[in-house]
Amino acid sequence: MTKRETRILDNNQVRLVRDRLRSILPPEAKSLMKSMGINCEEIIRWLPLAQHYERTREEMGVSIKEAAKSLKVPHYRIRAIEKGHFREIRPDMLLAYTDLLGLQSWLSQWKDANPRLADKICCGGTRRRTRAPGKE
Repeated sequence: MTKRETRILDNNQVRLVRDRLRSILPPEAKSLMKSMGINCEEIIRWLPLAQHYERTREEMGVSIKEAAKSLKVPHYRIRAIEKGHFREIRPDMLLAYTDLLGLQSWLSQWKDANPRLADKICCGGTRRRTRAPGKE
């Protein structure tokens, strides 16, 4: 299997995808997402991380069940990371899974590109904020 690179989207790319998605979603879908607390931009930002973790795990030949057993956690915790179920992601679990996959450097790059989401969901951004809040 050829290893594919997963790109971390920059702010302009995230906005482009978000705006395009908003333009094609019917009003009912937007209303449903809002009522369910689904933040489109957060999903777009998390997706590269989720895909990279899942792809890396699969390339290592490790199943979700095996990863969960190795980390001594329920398999749904691993699945939450790979599927973007934000409410189920625990920071300690994400960091342990990152270590298992050897993705510390990749997570650091992702956090640098997504400090606000990293602060909210997992483990804090690593770079000093130079922009006004809300201008991510």
